[in-house]
Amino acid sequence: MKEVLEGKLSGVYRSSQALFSAQKPDFALISLEPRLAAPAVAAALEAGCHVIVEKPTSLDGDILTGLVRIADRKGLHIILALANRTTPDYRRAHDLIQQRKLGEIYGVEMHLIADQTRLEKSTYQESWLADKSRSGGGHLAWLGIHWLDLATYIAGSDIVEVAGFTANVGDQSIEVEDSAVMSLRFGDGFLGTLTSGYSLGKGYHSHLKIWGESGWIEINLFGGETPMRYVTKNHPEVRNFVSPQTGESAYTRFIGECVRAMMDV
Repeated sequence: MKEVLEGKLSGVYRSSQALFSAQKPDFALISLEPRLAAPAVAAALEAGCHVIVEKPTSLDGDILTGLVRIADRKGLHIILALANRTTPDYRRAHDLIQQRKLGEIYGVEMHLIADQTRLEKSTYQESWLADKSRSGGGHLAWLGIHWLDLATYIAGSDIVEVAGFTANVGDQSIEVEDSAVMSLRFGDGFLGTLTSGYSLGKGYHSHLKIWGESGWIEINLFGGETPMRYVTKNHPEVRNFVSPQTGESAYTRFIGECVRAMMDV
């Protein structure tokens, strides 16, 4: 680690309490399994740090609510690692809907599918990712959550009711789900669906489609021939959106934007 950081590593501590007693950073990036993350987040917030933390952050929703209350009380950011919001395609979709180019939203359809083969590896089966008491869940908690977040961001409406099923369809030696399906009701009244699972031999397939009274948007960044296409009231012909190629990964862009948000507080 010291070699990788090239002299930027100022110290190593055995606990978050010891770290914050010795150092006063402006923000903390916390990447711990959900079973362990919440106390570290609380320590950072109490020390006056903004926090970027992996999801789902806690195994208990009440504990996560408590962390948000600490952040609000101290005027700090607590940001979950949901980096897809910074992707130009999803931002374009968000802007079209916020500008009412699709009119009223009627429905949302999503799937995010990854490889089943990772679950066959003993290293995965023995890791905290496959242990529900440590991770809180499988594909839905680790990957499907990204598409739930994108749906609320792009459509500009929170999810208020959920019904669904989870299962270990591949029958691997894991304690978490490899598949989930959900039916969703959004606060603005429209409905949606999500299929979330480890079903492929390799790679990813993704799909997010939103229908409105005046058009539709379809985004397929993984496994689709066209990354994004859409129709609006003013442009009834199908249009393609070509994302600018900056060479940045979504997470690099995300961390940069988090830092800028923290500097603006």
